[in-house]
Amino acid sequence: MHLFLSILENILLVLNVAVAIYGIYFLALGIMCLFFRPKKSHSDQINRFALVIAARNEREVIGNLIDSLKKLDYPKDMYDIYVVPNNCTDDTEEVARAHGALIYKCEQPVKMKADALSQVFDYLLESEKNYDAFCVFDADNLVDKNFLLAMNDSYNCGSNIAQGFRDAKNPHDSWISGSYAVYYYCVNSFMSKARRAIGMSAYINGTGFMVSARLIRKLGFNTYTLTEDNEYSIQCILEGEKVEYVPDAIVYDEHPVTMGVSFKQRLRWSKGLISCCHIYTGSLIKCCLKKQRSSALDAMLFSFGPVIQIVALFFAGLTILLAWLNVISLRIIMLQNIQLFAIMTLLMVIFFPMLTAVLAGITNGKKPGALKQAIVAFPLFIITWLPINIVALFDRKQTWEPVKHTSNISMAELTEKTNV
Repeated sequence: MHLFLSILENILLVLNVAVAIYGIYFLALGIMCLFFRPKKSHSDQINRFALVIAARNEREVIGNLIDSLKKLDYPKDMYDIYVVPNNCTDDTEEVARAHGALIYKCEQPVKMKADALSQVFDYLLESEKNYDAFCVFDADNLVDKNFLLAMNDSYNCGSNIAQGFRDAKNPHDSWISGSYAVYYYCVNSFMSKARRAIGMSAYINGTGFMVSARLIRKLGFNTYTLTEDNEYSIQCILEGEKVEYVPDAIVYDEHPVTMGVSFKQRLRWSKGLISCCHIYTGSLIKCCLKKQRSSALDAMLFSFGPVIQIVALFFAGLTILLAWLNVISLRIIMLQNIQLFAIMTLLMVIFFPMLTAVLAGITNGKKPGALKQAIVAFPLFIITWLPINIVALFDRKQTWEPVKHTSNISMAELTEKTNV
């Protein structure tokens, strides 16, 4: 029995150390954002863009997006706006047309956003306008006037795929939407900036990204999971392409305001990441070993996120329980006082996410005072990801469900609110 407990203790020690190393890796990586320097092109070449919006029942918000795109500080004859209505039961198409967008109707069934994008990209590649690149937006977005200038600059630097800066339309609507804003500030700094600072690939994250026509011709846009953004980023990494990060290409995103909608959306994200684990882990390991691509190892570790969170909680909880019952010694957790360990755990669960939220805001040019509700609530937002990941681990249904958007605000109104 003593031998068994000793083996159990050593196994738990190794597993807890492995989880700690996983966390330390992302902590160290995040710090690298301080060394990020955006690329600047020395070319004045103006490239031709197609701006693509896949839309499902978005009549409430799509007009404001199109209006903001029409006001981009970019030659008007060098970009076109395409709306791809799919599975609509409202008049999204008519509203989009009335605001001046071109309409592409999918010829094949659309089950997920990627299906719509794949079809419209194939259509645009054959266009007589010879588009150099495509930019993708969600219908609820608003877009800064300098977005295309920034993406054009990135394209001229040689970027085949690039992600813009994701800001929030409605960070003060609820603690949920505020937490989303902080989450994407974390993505901007501790993922995108940090990775590009050390030469690794960033990731596209759903909207506000650019992909060149030459890359679509090379790879196509064929994804199979619920997270086409993460999956396509992985496909690019496997082919030696790196996602650039363009902080001056700003998109304002509408975030969920209720836990029910948030749960549904984040469940889709977690399912998609877990699916990417199943599909691409083997390829990423081979790519890392044979081609020495650090981005491949990073992509694999990132996709493991939902599973690691569950595993970390389980083994930490099991360690504490067995130590409390005196089944194993407390040296496994490097402490002689279980109460002290509990206090430190509480600080990690609450204090560290709050500190992360503050630093994310500062590194994205936001004043902590303007985000105080979100900063306080961010630990709860992170904690609620645990049940989401548990459900995602066992619910294998791959059904894409749209999030209803209702924040009917123009770019001018958003600017006025931001400046107050």
